[in-house]
Amino acid sequence: MFFGVLDMLTVVNPDLISVQGVAWVKAKIKQRCQVKGVLYSREKWRQFRQYFARPCLEQYPPELWNIFNVEREIVNRTNNPLERFHRELNARLKRQPSLKRFVKTIEEIAQHYVILRRGIISGVAPAPARSTMRFPGAAKLPESSRSSSEDLELQYDISLEYEEATDD
Repeated sequence: MFFGVLDMLTVVNPDLISVQGVAWVKAKIKQRCQVKGVLYSREKWRQFRQYFARPCLEQYPPELWNIFNVEREIVNRTNNPLERFHRELNARLKRQPSLKRFVKTIEEIAQHYVILRRGIISGVAPAPARSTMRFPGAAKLPESSRSSSEDLELQYDISLEYEEATDD
């Protein structure tokens, strides 16, 4: 999926995601299919909608993954806070390390972060530079969900706008 379609649901009001947000995504996908000369499939949309609804609306409700009304500068860069640690641990360990090596590696990583954090807090070391993050621009969704999904699709401004957050 391209930037500014499904990811737009992360920046709109969570109360509007299940009806208006999903209808907006459907309209955007239809538009992109038309532009690219690809046949839009209602059956594939239905399958995707079912696939999306369970994990993203029921199992993990939008309040857990949506950043609406959150300062962009404090948003985590990973979906899971443990991803970075896991990546670093994998880079330092060989396959099937001994328990002793595993514990020693975790201690080394922890000590490194303690030293780094102390240096940043005391002003001795600069905080790591972070690149600018791109967030999709929030689509203008109607507050009322009384309209049909087809009516909602026709109402949406589906431009490719996005916003950037800097880490100053």
